[in-house]
Amino acid sequence: MRLFLTLIFSFYFLVAGELKIATFNVENLFDATIQGTEYNDFKTNWNNAKFRAKLKNISNIIKDVNADIIALQEIENKGVLNELAKESGYKYILFSKDLKAPVGVGIMSKIPFYNTTIKKITEVKTRDILKADFLFEGHKFSVFTTHLLTFKNGEYKRKINAKALENFTKNTKNAIVLGDFNTEFKPNSLVVEISKNNNLINLWSTFFSKKSSHISGRAIDHILLSKSFFKDSNLIYKKNSFNVFNNSKYFNRNLNVSDHYPLFFTIVANSKYKTPNFISDVKKIDDFYEKDDVLFPLTLKNLAVVYKDKFGFSLADENKRGVYFFSRKNNIELSDLVEVKIYSTNYHNSNFQVDKFEIKKIGKVRNLTDFMLDNPLNSRHGDVLKSISGDVFNGYINTKFGKFKIHSFNKKINNGKNQTFENVFVTNFKGSKELIVK
Repeated sequence: MRLFLTLIFSFYFLVAGELKIATFNVENLFDATIQGTEYNDFKTNWNNAKFRAKLKNISNIIKDVNADIIALQEIENKGVLNELAKESGYKYILFSKDLKAPVGVGIMSKIPFYNTTIKKITEVKTRDILKADFLFEGHKFSVFTTHLLTFKNGEYKRKINAKALENFTKNTKNAIVLGDFNTEFKPNSLVVEISKNNNLINLWSTFFSKKSSHISGRAIDHILLSKSFFKDSNLIYKKNSFNVFNNSKYFNRNLNVSDHYPLFFTIVANSKYKTPNFISDVKKIDDFYEKDDVLFPLTLKNLAVVYKDKFGFSLADENKRGVYFFSRKNNIELSDLVEVKIYSTNYHNSNFQVDKFEIKKIGKVRNLTDFMLDNPLNSRHGDVLKSISGDVFNGYINTKFGKFKIHSFNKKINNGKNQTFENVFVTNFKGSKELIVK
């Protein structure tokens, strides 16, 4: 029996020489179901007919823009994004929203995601940041979409929000940062600071007509590109491709589908640069663990389920190295022997994990400890130790291999000497190795 955890069943490289990318704040695209998180005026003045009309108009705009990848802001939920994707001709979507927030952010793409990350910002109440990695003719690039806080939230919170975006996008090769920044393109603005600190080019600086992405006449939506796109690099910005879609058919006195206009641009694969050699011959977990040059999907056989919790499970190979699989719903059991097809990986709280995969049970393991490490010295997130012994005091265990944090989700760990724990899961918590015991 197969457990399908993704809708992506094929992987391919785009063969065309150009790729069009856009961003669009669709202005409160709510469905007709009252969830309780809607803005007050939508709770009483919104219905299915209005939703369908707006969905159709937004879809028509998106089809006219005809981008291969489009970032979206102010989408109510994943169901709405799914409907919009089907209506507009997009196969792959990514979405995130805080449970209590009215709207969230999303990405729709005609090409598959190479990897995805959702960045939660805990310092202030704001929207998440999405990161989607792609391969274009063998070269990687990353799309970040954001919806920064408005002026009414105050400068202090806005600066925290902007700094979180800056830190999340820093040092990313071939970065594309786009969305509704709620700040204008002018000296000393938040968006200018982000561009300056991260060596990004704001495409408004290449645009010499009136700068406006909003019906108010302000330029508050932005597209920022790594400087590498403007050099002799593997992926380059197509000169003069940046533009604003403000067709009067959709944006006029009688029909303002949204208060924002879509922005778009094109990148081109530089024919001078050959497709890089990606790792395709993956035979063990070490071959792909924390590596960014792996060709997905990849298949591994004869892995054992060595650990399971409410968020997922760890699989280990005959080399006793493990990797964690995020999956809240599964029928996997300890000691299962499985075959797995992996489509993508990501990081959660700086811990490497598999997030999209297909798995099949092929048997049972007789001796599960054959897949577990003997000691924690070179262990990492996802590994499982046969056992660990030492003195426990106030959340730490002092062993002959060193001192480690120790935690259990099932019971209180009492202080005491010469304690032994078996089948110990290894993770990292706030930068330090932590041992999870039953």
